[in-house]
Amino acid sequence: MNTIAIGYDDQAVGKVRLIFEVHARAEKTLKDQTGEYAREWLAGRSGGSGARLVGQQFWETLSGPPHATVCGTLDWTAISNDDGTTEVVLGPERRSQLSNSTLTSLAANIRDIGHMLEVVTGVSAGGLEQLDAEIDALGKIYLSENGDSSG
Repeated sequence: MNTIAIGYDDQAVGKVRLIFEVHARAEKTLKDQTGEYAREWLAGRSGGSGARLVGQQFWETLSGPPHATVCGTLDWTAISNDDGTTEVVLGPERRSQLSNSTLTSLAANIRDIGHMLEVVTGVSAGGLEQLDAEIDALGKIYLSENGDSSG
């Protein structure tokens, strides 16, 4: 989280991918009343790739940089400017809009994971109403309806 908080989104993308996949797998586990998916997951035999759980395009966007694919590298280093030009950034760069939308999405996903744990264990962390309100307010600022960054 510190990597994202200080502005180096491209270096944190692997962790972002991890949180989104954990969220998707936890949700699938919670929905499976038989417990079979959880047993398979814990045994390392869970069905379904991360791409199937969170969507292929989203998965490729998050997987490209850690695996140094050409598209993934360009997605995170080629910056489109307002004047229509593009530049490649070779060093750390702060993109506050990207950081803010990423942190908002991560907060929502981590909150959901916490809620799923609460449902399963019966243990509440408390304060979820306030957290929900704050995440919702941030979502209205930093996320559009389709989950992309907005102004």
